[in-house]
Formats: sequence, C-alpha cells, structure tokens
Amino acid sequence: MEKSLKQNASSLRSHKKVKSEQGIPGFFWEGGSALFKKQGQKLLLGLALLMIGLGLVGVKAVFDQWSYLQVNQVVLTGNLHEADPELIKKTVVGGRLMNLVNLPMDSLIEEVKQLPWVRNVEIRRLWPNSLEVNVLEQVPVARWGDDQLLNNSGEVFDGDTENQLPWFEGSQRDASQMLMEYERFTDALRPLQLSITHLKLSDRQAWTMELSNGLTVILGRTHPEALLRQWVMAYPQVIIGPVQKGERVDLRYANGLALYKE
Repeated sequence: MEKSLKQNASSLRSHKKVKSEQGIPGFFWEGGSALFKKQGQKLLLGLALLMIGLGLVGVKAVFDQWSYLQVNQVVLTGNLHEADPELIKKTVVGGRLMNLVNLPMDSLIEEVKQLPWVRNVEIRRLWPNSLEVNVLEQVPVARWGDDQLLNNSGEVFDGDTENQLPWFEGSQRDASQMLMEYERFTDALRPLQLSITHLKLSDRQAWTMELSNGLTVILGRTHPEALLRQWVMAYPQVIIGPVQKGERVDLRYANGLALYKE
C-alpha cells in the first residue's frame, strides 16, 4: 500500500508539471523560444523607431528656435555725423547666418571699430532677433599732418572733413600734449579774440603758432604759455595796425621780443 501511495504522488507531481508547462504558452512548449525572440525583435525595433521619431522632433524644435532667434534687424544708436550707417550695418550682419545665441560679440565689436570715424562701439542683444549697435563717433578737433585728424582725446585717426580746423604738426607721441597746450594757448589768446590756425611742436619741443590774423608767434621751449600771456597784455603796444603777410614775433628773449616784417 505504501508503494501504491508513492506511485500516486509521483503521478500527481508529473501531472502538475505538464499542466504548468502547458499553462505558459510560448515559453516552454516546443518552438516557444523562437517566438519570444521574434516578438522581442519587434519590440526593440518599435522602441528604436520611437526614439528616432522623438529625435527628429527635437531637432526640428531646435532648428525652429534657431531660426526664430536669427538676427534680422540692426538698430543703430549714437550721434552719427561722419560714420556710414549702412556700412556699419553691413559689417555687423554681412553674409553671416547667426542668431543671438551664437553671436561672436567680441569679433563683431573689433570689426566695427576698424571702420572710418568709429572710435568705440557697444553691441547689445535685443531679443528675440535684433541687435542694438551704439557707436561713439570720432570728434575731430584738429588736422594732423597732411591726411589725418586729431580727436578730442588727443588720438590721431584716419579721416577727412570739410570743417575748418586748426592744423597740428608734430610727432604722434606728442599728440595728447599738443592738444592740452592748444587749449591753454587758446584761453590765453581769448582777450585778443584771435584763434590758432597752425600749431607746431618741433623735435626739440619748441613751439610755434600761426594766428587767425596771419601773425606767426615763436614761443620756443621754455614756459611757452607764460610768454604768450605776457605778450597778449603787451599786444596793443607791439602790434600797431593790420598784420602784414609774413609778419612774425619772437618771444624767446628774456627781456623782450623781436618783431619781424617781410
């Protein structure tokens, strides 16, 4: 009887195993592993296609945003008289395709600063697709040499103007000093209502000037401003009548002056 019970238990376990195997189709029955592999491949392919689709959507979104931020307007500010507005805009935009995100700000500023009459420039982003370009223009106060100009900071720059300006001659290293002395000399001449038309500083640091009435004043190297102010006080007694062409006054003497007429 014990043997019979063991056989029945063994038969029951075998029956449950077969039933269990038959209850999970596609995994344990014959050919089930091949079907699983095929279904897995389809699933992976579907996931791959989904990821590609999402990637394309993302690329399109980035492209649309890039196009939206593309620079299509340049707003110029600043008090421009001589600088060319169209040339400035063309230099900023040119043929380049750029937006406010990848804007090469430093190189753009340097390019604009190289343009005629531009002393300094600031560029600011105006979202979503514009740039504000603020230009500080050169302010000429004198002609320098034969074909250059001097700005109000004592810097020499390339340019030309039809404005009536005094003519400076000297070394560029002395440009700032010449501008400062010019302002002092101009103040000293104010009582005579005369202006300087030509100012020269020699390599030996000697000053000579020509005035608006045609008179040449030789100041030399030592205390030029003080000598000029003393001469202005004595002018009514020294210069009598209209100044003749080529007339010169030499103030380099310790106890007087010399007046030359051609």
